[in-house]
Amino acid sequence: MSEAFEAAAVIVKAVTKIAEWLANAIEGDDDVYIQHTNKDQQAADHVAIIPPGGGVMKMNDGDSVTFMERFGEYSRIALDKGAQSIEIRERDNAGHDTSLGAFTLGMDQCNTWINKGGVGRPLDTFYDNRNGEGCIYHIMFSFANEDWTLPPNQE
Repeated sequence: MSEAFEAAAVIVKAVTKIAEWLANAIEGDDDVYIQHTNKDQQAADHVAIIPPGGGVMKMNDGDSVTFMERFGEYSRIALDKGAQSIEIRERDNAGHDTSLGAFTLGMDQCNTWINKGGVGRPLDTFYDNRNGEGCIYHIMFSFANEDWTLPPNQE
């Protein structure tokens, strides 16, 4: 009986490895995009603020994207009407897009970090039933007062 269990364990491990290989081969790069909503809400699929035009960013392990360098612009998110949730999602053309995590920013963080340069933040709110297991994404951002009648600028 123990030999039968050992043989079954070998087969189960092999099937698992094949399934993982197939998933990686089919899935490939993460097709990620960033969206924002009012505090603690999840927006509809395919509603991207970054990249511009509602596309996706192809990201592999270890990749990072500087939006100003890659897209020639950056996104401004107003906090004067309440806290905003920033969420990273992965496009899934066959089903519902996957939430890879989110965080919420408000005026309290703005008042602490305004004009102090970049702030790095890991995603700490998860909309899945596994509590963000395996989440690897962080976002760098900064706070500043801007004249919204003028085009965005890096200064």
